[in-house]
Parts: sequence; structure tokens; C-alpha cells
Amino acid sequence: MAALPSAERDALAGRVPQLMAYLAWVPDPRDPRGVRHSLVSLLAGAVAATLTGVTSWAAISDWIAGAPDHVLAALTIRNDPLARRYGVPDESTIRARLEALDAVAFSAATDGWLKDLGTARSKAAQATGHRPCRRPRRVLAVDGKALRGTRHHTATGRAAHLLAVTDTRTLAVLGQVEVDGKSNELTAFAPLLQSLDLAGAVVTADALYTQREHAVFLVERKKAHYIRLRLSVGVIGMVAVLQIEAARLGDHGLPSAASL
Repeated sequence: MAALPSAERDALAGRVPQLMAYLAWVPDPRDPRGVRHSLVSLLAGAVAATLTGVTSWAAISDWIAGAPDHVLAALTIRNDPLARRYGVPDESTIRARLEALDAVAFSAATDGWLKDLGTARSKAAQATGHRPCRRPRRVLAVDGKALRGTRHHTATGRAAHLLAVTDTRTLAVLGQVEVDGKSNELTAFAPLLQSLDLAGAVVTADALYTQREHAVFLVERKKAHYIRLRLSVGVIGMVAVLQIEAARLGDHGLPSAASL
């Protein structure tokens, strides 16, 4: 074990937060009688397959079916001791379970895992006794997007719309919420970021979010150093709305319109 890289040693020693434990938070609405595949195993298989780049239900099913036994065991895929093989879920099972998934609970579970993973990394760096090298300031991007291919799954016939915050260095989605189109992104902005540690971070967003309450929330309450906006022609003047206590913040104040 000593010959392994530190990340692998920590994983084997149980010091790295395990995704499986967080996926177990997601409630399974099914009657437990007759359940052949646990929800955790289906979620784990879908997550692992998606991380390899697959983008369809059929591809997820094919990836799980082609995975070696030790991977299936790690994903807790059901093992039939009599047949001496793993019972791989088919495409229809994966589709039905994931389409009925509690999206809020799943997002909370994965968000919690990412946060605790970051905490574990920081503690590991401190435990080495060496001062970590200076890293670039953390940049988080907030943006809303309509999900392609979801129109036929909604009652209104409109595509599902998500507002998400992404770490631009790791590309990890730190949180996301479903909103009712572009108009409701404003009300979801603060709740989306509420649970995140934004101290010293740069938060980027569209000009849509140039509102005083958002500036107060980020600068005063969350201690973000400043806000950078992705501005289009004709809205640069809106930056003035965000010039809140810039003098108090000094060099870390909000950018001026001229600097953009």
C-alpha cells in the first residue's frame, strides 16, 4: 500500500468521501418487494458511464454490460450467486428509474460529495506539513441552459431549464436547480449559491444578474471578492448597479465599466 500514490492510499484507507455513500441519500420510491436492482447501483452505473462520455440510455446500458466484474462489484450491481454472474440492468430499467428520479435529492447528494471531496483534499494538503503552492483565484460561473431533448418529457412541451454553477478549473458542477425558464433564474440565483463557500472567489454571470441584491449577497454575505460580468453591447452601463462599497473593498472591488 505504501507504494501507491497518495490519492489511492487515501481511498483505500477510507479518507476520501465515497460517491456511493452519497448516492444512498437519494430516496427510492419503489416498493422494496421484488426490486431486482437497487437505485444506488443504477445511479452509480449511470454516473460512471456518463463520465466516460456516453450520452444515451442505450449507451449507458451497453457500458454497464461491458464493464469487468471488479467494476460491477464496485458499482454494487446485483450478483446472482447461482448463475455466478452479474445481473446487468437493461436499458428500459435504467431509463424508467432515472426518469422518475428525485432530481433535487440527486443534485443534493452529488453536490455534497463534491464539497466534501474538496474538504478532504484541503485537509490532506495541510496534513503534509508543506505550504501549498499558490493557486489562481477560484472562478465560478453561473449560467442557465435549456436541456436539449427534454421537450417531450415536460407537460408544457418546453425544454427543461437548469441554472447551474460550475468551477471553471475543475469543470465540476457544484450545484444546479430547475427553473421555469429564463425569467425565474433571478430568484434562483442566491439559493443556488447559498451553501457554497465563495470567500475570495470570482463569480461570473450574465448581465441578467446585475441587481443590487445580488451584489449585496455575493460581496457582503458570501465574501466573494468581486463579480465579473459577461456583458453584451448596450448593457455596460448596468455595471454601475454593482458598484456597491467598492471603496471599502479596495483593489478587490467590483470592476468598472471602463475595465470591461
